Amino acid sequence: MIVLLLGSFGPWGAKSISINSQVQQFAGLLNDKLQVSAEQGNRASSILYSLRDLDGLEQLKEVASGLEENPFAGKTFENRNVMRRELAAAFGVEAARKANARNRRANIQFKPGLVSTSGYDLIYSKFSLFPRRKTTPGRELRPGLWIRVEKRAIVVVNNGDETIFSLDPLDKIAGFIDSNPEVSSFELVSGTKTILLIPGRISFRLKPAIELTGGSGEVLLRSKDWAE
Repeated sequence: MIVLLLGSFGPWGAKSISINSQVQQFAGLLNDKLQVSAEQGNRASSILYSLRDLDGLEQLKEVASGLEENPFAGKTFENRNVMRRELAAAFGVEAARKANARNRRANIQFKPGLVSTSGYDLIYSKFSLFPRRKTTPGRELRPGLWIRVEKRAIVVVNNGDETIFSLDPLDKIAGFIDSNPEVSSFELVSGTKTILLIPGRISFRLKPAIELTGGSGEVLLRSKDWAE
């Protein structure tokens, strides 16, 4: 009996149910202005692609009828891809996806500016931060004095003794997202020693929690802090 029921249901019945389900899910993602929120952008985009593949985008006509600019009104689409793109634009899907990406990641390019470097006379230039790597190759600044970048720290080794400068304070840079930061340098302190970080670029992941993901710039040190 089960076999007979499945046989009578057929592939077209299954397709129709799938289309209706996708349409209902899509409608459920819309706000009162028939737009998709940033959090739902990826899901809404996935549904539109599924409906395109099922040849079911036209089933969104009733949902789209409430839009101020109905993409179906007096229009014939060249193909399903064009229809999907125009529906995505009309329902704010692409804008939502871009907003979601901005909310999750940020890349800050610092503008060159005047920096007070009084007392700093050693430079570690063109360093790169790759926090997902355990360490990056170190560099000798003078005999016996080395500097390297680790996952969440800059490490200075003076005649075998390590001083670790945590990069955790850089998380506060996330407050500069979508703005032009006025701050162009950061002092990192460890005990009685200080180094000056002059970033060129800092990258973050913002969700589910702020996480430094990369960066580059210069590090300055004071010779007197590392006297033998």
